[in-house]
Amino acid sequence: MQCKRPVVIMQEINLPSEKLIELGDRHQKDNDHDNAIRYYKKALIIEPENTAIFIKLAEAYTSKASGNSSNYQFAMDYYRDIIRLEPGNELAHHKLVFLAMKNKQLGELAAEYREKLQKNPDNAVYKNCLQQISTLALFDKEITKHDYASRYRPTLVTRIMFDFLLMPTSIVLMFLSIFNSMFKGMFLQSFTLLMFYAAYRAVIYLIQKS
Repeated sequence: MQCKRPVVIMQEINLPSEKLIELGDRHQKDNDHDNAIRYYKKALIIEPENTAIFIKLAEAYTSKASGNSSNYQFAMDYYRDIIRLEPGNELAHHKLVFLAMKNKQLGELAAEYREKLQKNPDNAVYKNCLQQISTLALFDKEITKHDYASRYRPTLVTRIMFDFLLMPTSIVLMFLSIFNSMFKGMFLQSFTLLMFYAAYRAVIYLIQKS
């Protein structure tokens, strides 16, 4: 039986990158992240500038993380490799920002993007990423996996208007209309505002779920 193992190893070594990626995908689908990463890395040796493999490695490390900061860091480094090869890859930028939030490195990443903007002050992608970092820093408790996957993200102004102005105002007015006779006629208005806020949250949820 022992003589067969070197043959299997040689067969793996001689596999084309497409087959290695396919094997990695199978293991990833089965949540066997370690073997998925092993095959993806072998494929990367054959195609060292294939950004699709970098994405698969980053996603595998993200799936493997479960709060492990080192795995988040590996995933972030792969997204940085993608950005190095494709500076305009917006998806890689967005996922890097999200992982920085998960790994509590938003401050460090903000400094990176400020440095990038100093060298390229008109770059819209860098500006957008800095805006996202600012938003995440304020609202990180509300960020979900849907925010990660969805292309739609409410702007900072929108969140402040709805979450910090509309919602609290409607609740305060509703309580005042119930417990203070001076505001008795405000119940309908406050209830309408609250329903408007609920509709806003429902729309955000449906967009991110789709």
